[in-house]
Amino acid sequence: MNYGRYADYAALIVIVAVLILFENITLNNPIVFGDEGYYAGAARWMAKNLIIPQTFPLFENKIMHESFSVSKPLYFLFETFGYFFGGETLVKIIIPMATAVGASIIYFIAKKYYGWQAGLASTAFFLFTPSMVTYGVLGYTDALLITFALGAIHFGKSAFDNSSKKHLLLAGAFTGLAILTKNSGMFLLLFFLLYEIFIDNMKNKKYFVTIVLIAFLMAVPWLIRNQIVFGSPCYWKLADDNLCGPKFDIKPPRVQELQFEGRTIEAGTETSLFKFGFLNYSNFAYGWALPTFFLLGLALLILRRNNSDKMLLILLASIIPLFYFSTWRAEDTARYMLPLVIPASLIGGSFVLEVFNSLAKKHILIGIVLIIVVFGFSWIYGKEKIYTMLQVKQFVPGAIDACKWVRENTDENSILFATYGSQIRYQCERKLLANNAEEIMLGNESTSYNYLKLNGINYVFVINGLIAPAKLQENYPQQFVDMMEKSTFFKKIFDNTEKFGSNGARIFEVL
Repeated sequence: MNYGRYADYAALIVIVAVLILFENITLNNPIVFGDEGYYAGAARWMAKNLIIPQTFPLFENKIMHESFSVSKPLYFLFETFGYFFGGETLVKIIIPMATAVGASIIYFIAKKYYGWQAGLASTAFFLFTPSMVTYGVLGYTDALLITFALGAIHFGKSAFDNSSKKHLLLAGAFTGLAILTKNSGMFLLLFFLLYEIFIDNMKNKKYFVTIVLIAFLMAVPWLIRNQIVFGSPCYWKLADDNLCGPKFDIKPPRVQELQFEGRTIEAGTETSLFKFGFLNYSNFAYGWALPTFFLLGLALLILRRNNSDKMLLILLASIIPLFYFSTWRAEDTARYMLPLVIPASLIGGSFVLEVFNSLAKKHILIGIVLIIVVFGFSWIYGKEKIYTMLQVKQFVPGAIDACKWVRENTDENSILFATYGSQIRYQCERKLLANNAEEIMLGNESTSYNYLKLNGINYVFVINGLIAPAKLQENYPQQFVDMMEKSTFFKKIFDNTEKFGSNGARIFEVL
């Protein structure tokens, strides 16, 4: 019986089912978490104006303007496509599609080089790994990076193994797209270099050179654009902060004694990886299904070491250097190390295949039960993260309500001051750049007012739940809010506290 054919249908059903679960999260929640508004705000502006801006849309005030000198333009263009053809709804639809496409490719790779059993197991590991669920529903660059990286790996191996020029071109193109999506896509160049050295034995050095050249040609137009506009390529180590950073019409003096005590209180995944602990991190980012089968599979691959095994070991070695850039916050480690899910899923799948073959000698149904158990074990952690993301993707309802008021009652050129800038900037559709935050929130009445006026701020947007006695960056010091309530320099023009309580918001006009 051709079980592989039925496996294709099973994989398709699982991928579509997970896609529906992901779409349920994105479609029924606002674009508001973390940096989602950072990407979406610029993409919405570009879709409306049909140009790539020199200064970041809405990311400015009267005297300071953020340069649109990003090193990863592709995700902005990805969302711009969505806004242009279908508005915010289409953007919410296409966000999870990157993960679904990535799952399809990983199934195909595992099936091609190992077997349909490995394909199904790898797909389960990939889709239900908590960190993959997280970035599968967030409007971040990471899931799109994974999809392009998988395309590059698939076509690159095929090009080396089969001397396929067409696949060589595709490998180079996907590598270029990955690099333009996120700087960490550079790991693919290391992967292809190691592949050429340790698997291809330097037989086709021109293949590696071709992939690098195509990737460079994909990226160079954007680097030239930045060089022309800003005087620097503005890419990673090549970036000149003075040229690529924010531009000041005037640079106001700082009041040195006014300084925040730190960020919001660090707890859980906000702490460094080493404080959070590796076991806690593993459970948070990967659950226990993927790490268990990955470690078992890794031992198997080290002992067996056929060409497909060597490819996965080399891929793993190429991704590990990303760890160096990601340990300062456990939450960021999961994001920067998301490419690790690719080799881990494939290695885990290869081990499942080995066990399946041993069990299937007794009866094929025993092997199929193993696949079902793998899906169930993986689903435990995927389901938990899906429920978590339903909560994470929500936002302070009073802030959403207040932004609606801002859109309807303030001039389009108004400038806001607020913490959680990306969220408020996107939802309110107004300019916002919190320059001189220390002087504004920690200074006395006169200092606060003068710096607000200097920056051209028209309104101060306060989220009640972020008011705190401590002087922390992402909060509103209680004394600052109390000062505005009593001052004749400010006028409270909106307050939905009575309706939303601590989830409400207040807006003060700077007179």
